[in-house]
Formats: sequence, structure tokens, C-alpha cells
Amino acid sequence: MKGRTVIERLSHEYDNFFDEPRYQVRWDRLKALYSKDYLSFRVLFVVETLGLLDKWREPTPRELNAILRHKMAGGQVAIRIGRVIDLFQPVWPLEVAKYEYLVHRATWDSTFRRKYFMTSIRSYATALVQTWWAFETLMNDFASIIAKERHATLDSTSLALLEEKRPTIDKTGVPSLESYYQPLMPRLQFIYRLLTGEVLDRGATEWRDLLGLKDTRDAYIHRVGKQSSQATTFGMDAVIVNGFSAVRSILGQVLTKTPEFAAKFVYRYLAFWSCGSESPFIWDGSEGGSFYLGLGNVRKEMVVGLFAPMPGSFSAERTALPSTPAVASARTTPSTGRKREPRKRSH
Repeated sequence: MKGRTVIERLSHEYDNFFDEPRYQVRWDRLKALYSKDYLSFRVLFVVETLGLLDKWREPTPRELNAILRHKMAGGQVAIRIGRVIDLFQPVWPLEVAKYEYLVHRATWDSTFRRKYFMTSIRSYATALVQTWWAFETLMNDFASIIAKERHATLDSTSLALLEEKRPTIDKTGVPSLESYYQPLMPRLQFIYRLLTGEVLDRGATEWRDLLGLKDTRDAYIHRVGKQSSQATTFGMDAVIVNGFSAVRSILGQVLTKTPEFAAKFVYRYLAFWSCGSESPFIWDGSEGGSFYLGLGNVRKEMVVGLFAPMPGSFSAERTALPSTPAVASARTTPSTGRKREPRKRSH
């Protein structure tokens, strides 16, 4: 970000924004500011994030105000790209899924679907698959992290279950552990219980939305040989909207209720800004070679430009033909390119 290109648009109403010492209060205010005053939000969010990345702990109001005053004076801030990558790496599958979710939301109104049928189907299916993939991947990632953290205190049964192993006996009679595939939903409930100490309520709406997402995803992925009744929810916008909300909510609960995660400020940041928002909190900057930190959105015209780049074969539009090459003024020989001498007539 160059010196004063954005900071000059910061409203002076927020000069003392970081005097508030409670991060939760600041973040709630900041999220509400996104739709009200985008340019001020953009600046304040960067300051909030830089305060975290500076020392990987909760920044103080004094530290945040120092960064803000520096930027207001036109100063520049340098930061290693690796630090930004380290910030979103624990939740990157969810951040990836958010891109596809936003593309789906931008393309799912009835008018767009009638006009761009293939794009809307593609966007729906990709968001469906990516959302469930993010949930399953992160739950297993979190389980792996906690298995290492609690290795010395976990009982052997819990540790084996986390690692998807069970006792067996080889052909020589020696006992050992073998890998096996566990039933998915019971495994995810086990991980949640072990990490947070709480139980997922199977009667809650959130659980039903999660099951709806998984069942629809399974019906799409394994559609060959399936009865048509099993795929009736494919194409229902509510499946993705409610399922995505449930995924983000449960992942956020894991980050805030697992003692090892909750003890680190960075996971509280990720629970709020990653799990607590439909939008990614990190993007590529449009100029390339830079990140944009903050919330954003996807517009329909962006999607059309990417997935419907060519005029239709049955439309009235015509593609431009390649230009006709200029005709050579004199014939040339294929081998040398020299002008061919006129042939003399014999008399």
C-alpha cells in the first residue's frame, strides 16, 4: 500500500477508534463499518491486523494508535509476506470455500440462472463441494494439532481414534495398530467433543443444516447409480446458505472453546474474521504482488467475464475474424525468398 493513497480517505470520525481497549467491541464496530464507510474500514482493518502480526499477540491500544498515526502521517509499513500467509494458513480451506460461495451467491438469482445456465450450475456445484471439503479438512486438521498438543495426557483409545487406528494382530500374532476409515459424522462429533468438551446437539437446526449440506454433496459426487429421490435437494440455494453458516459456526466454536486454541489471540481473530464472515478476509490485490486485507464481494460481471467469455454460437453477435494477410507484390521462391525472374519465352 503506497503512503497516502488510501489513508487520506479515512474519516476523522475514527481518529480515536483504537482507544477502545476491548478487541471484541472494536471488531463488532469494524464489521458494521464495512457497509457504512468502506474506505475507513479498509484502513482500520489493516491497522488491526498489522497490530496482531507485529508480535503475534493481542495488540494494545497504544500499539494500534502508533500504527494508525504513522499511516495518517503518510508513513509506509513493511511486512513480510510470509507473516500474512502464516495468519490465514490455519483456515485457508475455509477462505478458499468463501470465494466459491460468493460466486454462487452472485449467480443464483432466477434471471441470471436463465441467462447463464452452465455458469450457475457450475457455481452451485463448486460451492457445495468446496464448503463440505473445508469443514471436513479443518476438523481433521484441528484434531491433528490437538493430538500433538495432548499426546502426553490423552488416553490410548482417544489417541488411536484421532489417528484413525484400531488394534489388530498380524499373521505372526504380534499386536499392532492398523489404519481404517471411520464413519464420518460420528468421527466429526467425536473430534468436537474431545476438543471442546461439549456435545454437538443432533436435534438443533445447525446439525440438520450440516447434514443437509453433506447429503446433497454426497448425492452430487456419487450421483451415478443413485436414485433420483436422493438428489432432490441439489439446486436448492438454502442448502448452501444454511450449510455454509453451520460450517462456519461450528468451526468458530472449535476455535473459541478448545482451550489450546482459545489461549492464543490469533485463533480468536480467525474465529471472528474468518469463521464469522461470509467474505474472505484476505484476497490478492488487483495490481498483483500484494494482498488485500479486508472484506469484499464478487459482482456478476466478474463471473460472466470468467466463465462466459465468448459470444454464443446461436446468438446474433459475431466474433471478429483474423485480418487477411497482405498479398505479396511479387512471387517469391519458397526456399530463398528472392524474387523470381520472369521466364524467357523461346521462339
